[in-house]
Amino acid sequence: MKAAVIAAVLTIATLLAAGAELPKWEREPETYRGVPFGASIATARQKVTGLACHDDKDAGTICASIFDLTPQLKGVRDAWLFVDGKFTGAAMLFPVNADLDFTEVLIERYGRPTTPDYTTSTVWVWRGDHLIASCDLQERTFTLATPAFSDRMGRAMQQQKKDAASKF
Repeated sequence: MKAAVIAAVLTIATLLAAGAELPKWEREPETYRGVPFGASIATARQKVTGLACHDDKDAGTICASIFDLTPQLKGVRDAWLFVDGKFTGAAMLFPVNADLDFTEVLIERYGRPTTPDYTTSTVWVWRGDHLIASCDLQERTFTLATPAFSDRMGRAMQQQKKDAASKF
């Protein structure tokens, strides 16, 4: 799951670095699964049952759960990132055997992606005032992130590269 989150962050970082001008995201959420961005781990655990957490020396606190997004879309796995004890982003991994096209659910909940070519692209992006989201259709992932999430994951990836290089 961490690899899926890293792939999503790379997509977001690439788009931000390119300075892509995107239309306004009209349905930018204030919460994820009822948990407001910026909330504590304790608040998330009160609202989401079965949230298992561990500290990651590079990323922060990572929590995970499995839930049913809709009656037809069951067994969705998600990862939550808390930076300095505050909820900064989440990534969902959709099951391959889902009875429902997960893209329909995303458009219903979050509106059409702000990427102009989303109908022909395998990566969709929603860019709002406080969040950026991405969906990788091939990897079957969806990520909602604050700038703190993207910054922390970017630093974690740099550290992993340094650690890997030092082993040679």
